[in-house]
Amino acid sequence: MKVRGLGVTDRGSVRRSNEDAIVCREDIGLFAVCDGMGGRAAGEVASRLAAETVERFFLERRAEMAAVDAASEAGQARILEWVRDAIVAASTAIHEVARSGQGRGGMGTTTTLAVVKDDRMFMGHVGDSRLYLCRDGELFQLSEDHSHLAVLLKIGLVSPAEAPGHPAQAQLTRAVGLQPSVEVDTMAVDLVLGDLFLLCSDGLSRYMDDDAPVREILRATTDASIAPAPARLIQLAVDAGGEDNISAVVMRVGPDAGRERRDAERAAQVSLCFDALKRLALFRNLSMKELMQVVDVLQLEVRDAGDTVIREGEAGTSLYVIVDGDLEVTRGGKRLAELGAGSHFGEMSLLNARPRSASVVTRSPSRLLVLERERFARLLRGNAELGAKLLLAIARVLSQRLDETSDLLGDE
Repeated sequence: MKVRGLGVTDRGSVRRSNEDAIVCREDIGLFAVCDGMGGRAAGEVASRLAAETVERFFLERRAEMAAVDAASEAGQARILEWVRDAIVAASTAIHEVARSGQGRGGMGTTTTLAVVKDDRMFMGHVGDSRLYLCRDGELFQLSEDHSHLAVLLKIGLVSPAEAPGHPAQAQLTRAVGLQPSVEVDTMAVDLVLGDLFLLCSDGLSRYMDDDAPVREILRATTDASIAPAPARLIQLAVDAGGEDNISAVVMRVGPDAGRERRDAERAAQVSLCFDALKRLALFRNLSMKELMQVVDVLQLEVRDAGDTVIREGEAGTSLYVIVDGDLEVTRGGKRLAELGAGSHFGEMSLLNARPRSASVVTRSPSRLLVLERERFARLLRGNAELGAKLLLAIARVLSQRLDETSDLLGDE
């Protein structure tokens, strides 16, 4: 797939304005927004230095990036490592400049970047600049603000209605340059034809409580009309009274010439995976960002009719979600149930290696999403909040299964 991106700062000045700096490098697949802090002069130094550092970092690795297979686990891990290293390098550079007296102590910047490789986008994020995804007309925030307000919202001390204009909004809990190193949020996203991504500073996002105007601009954006989109978004914030620095970078996913059919088929497959997960109670309460993190560790299996997916008595290591097809559950040769699209089985194997209590065989050609225990454990380690949600959902499913079994035994 091919990604085109354009960005502007403030009222149309390209590349840098005041305390904001942006990077738009389609040739190396790098897009970034940095919003400086620590006073105008210091913030300008910090944001510019961060943008230049991450840009130089990926320019120096252009050949290595070209050789990486972004579809492989090793390739994805390598790119995410580069994303972290690039932002840490920016933090080190800013901190050293401040200590040398060329800047100001306490200066720093937000940094939110997107690296595009093949059919995937890799996010790196520190601060309260944001990355949004617009897919099928809906707008989803993929980054999480590192601010005191975000913490207060999460623990319920501030309601969403009280958030606009709250003084804690400007108090960051994490920024690039305050220390030689910094913790970086990362994630990988499968690209789908027609996806639009918005990178922006808080000068725009603080006016997006009603995101309908933003969605309208993004939905109308095509490869031919992408040029005015960032400026139109900035004008929204200006018209709403925006006085802070405002930056916006818009990226659109289009097909590669000669690969339109392949890209369309892949987009359909990704959408199929998301639709299958959304139908399940196990994943129903997850945000779009969390669903993406789950999809990232799933594998798609295609099975012929008559295949044994799991065998009674054998140790299991995977949860299965049925995308389409029909399957039969048997125990001791006795038919117990039929399963169709939207069903799942094997969730207990995510928690331990107990032998399977039944066999499951396909009755027709089927497609299954597979979540292996090791990948599940890695997902839990990487995101405690998501892990807690999934473990609670699994506990509810197992409790329901236990109740159903008790009812059957009572009937007997």
